Amino acid sequence: MSMFDPYEPQDLNDEGCAPPHLNKRIAGKYLIQKMVGSGSSARVYSAKVYPGDTMVAIKLLRAHSSTAIGQEMLAQEGLALMDVDHPCFVKVHDFGESEEGEGFLVMDLLDGCTLKKILKDFHSIPLDKVLDLSLQLLDALIHLHDVGIIHASFKPSDIMVLDGERLSKMKLIDLDSVVHPRAPHLHGRTLLTDGAIVHYMSPEQAEESKVDKRSDVYNFGIVLYEMVAGRLPFDGTSVIEVFNNKAADKLVPLSEARPDLANGELERILKKCLQADPTRRYQDLVHLQKDVQHLRDKTPTTEEHQVDTRCWKTLPRSAYADKQRPDVHTWIEGIKKLIGGRKEVS
Repeated sequence: MSMFDPYEPQDLNDEGCAPPHLNKRIAGKYLIQKMVGSGSSARVYSAKVYPGDTMVAIKLLRAHSSTAIGQEMLAQEGLALMDVDHPCFVKVHDFGESEEGEGFLVMDLLDGCTLKKILKDFHSIPLDKVLDLSLQLLDALIHLHDVGIIHASFKPSDIMVLDGERLSKMKLIDLDSVVHPRAPHLHGRTLLTDGAIVHYMSPEQAEESKVDKRSDVYNFGIVLYEMVAGRLPFDGTSVIEVFNNKAADKLVPLSEARPDLANGELERILKKCLQADPTRRYQDLVHLQKDVQHLRDKTPTTEEHQVDTRCWKTLPRSAYADKQRPDVHTWIEGIKKLIGGRKEVS
C-alpha cells in the first residue's frame, strides 16, 4: 500500500480509483469533499458541514478497522484531544459512527504540510528553525504529560507545519496510539502495523516494557536528530539491527551529517535523550526543554527575508528512502521476530 502524508491532498485511492465516500454525507451533515490523507487504518477527508460552508477534517476508519477495538481507539483519540487545551493540538468537534457503521472523528481542517514532507525535500534546515519547532513540540508533549497522557509514538508525519518554510507554527496530530489513563490497555495496538514508527520507538517499547515520560524523551531525540541531520540516528538494514544498535547506544555521530554541530551542546542533548537505559536520559521533558531553550537563546536567528529554501541542501528522495526506509512488511516481520511473535499483526 502506498503511504500518504496526512492532510496532503489526494484525489485517487491506493488502487488509482476515486476513494470511497467522495460526495457522500456522513451522519447526515458532513459532506465529503476530498481525501486529504490515508493510512493503514483510516482515511482523512475534508468535508463541508451541512447546512453552511464550514470546512472540517473527518477521519473515517477503514472497513477492516471498524471493529470494537478500532472504534475504541478512535474514541480514545477523541477523548485525548478533548482532554488537552493547547494551541499545538487540533480541536475535536464530533465523533460517532457513519451510516455504514464506520467510526469517524471530526476535527479542525488544517492548512499546511507535514514535517515528514519537509524532511523528504530538504537535508539541512537552519538550526534556529529546528529549535523553534522543537520547543513547540516539547511544550505540547509536556501538556500531554500534565494531563496524564504519554504519547510514545510520534513521528514527523504526525507533526503538521502550518507556515511552510518558516517552521514557526506546528500542531501535533494523530493521538490514536497514546497511553491514556482511561484506556492504558490500548497502547501498542497499532504500533506493529506502522512500519515507520519502529524507527522512533524507545528500546523499552520494543521489549514491551512499561512506557513513561522518558519514552517520550527518547522519541523526541529521534525526531530532533532527524530534523538536524536529515537522516535517522541509528543505522540498520533490518529492524533487529536497528534495535541492536539502539540497545548498544551506537548512535551515528552527528559529525557525519552535520560536522558544524559536532561536539557541541546539541550533540550532548541528543546523546542524553537517546540513552538505551531510561535512567540515563533526561528524567522529564521540562529539564530537556530548559536545555533546548538555552541552546536556542545562543543560536542566531534566521531573519524572515533570509529564509529561502532554494539555499537549503536537498537530499535525493531515493537515497533517503533506500537507506532509511525498508518496506513496511520487512519491518513488521522483523518486529515479530524481535518480540517472539507475541502479538498478532493484521
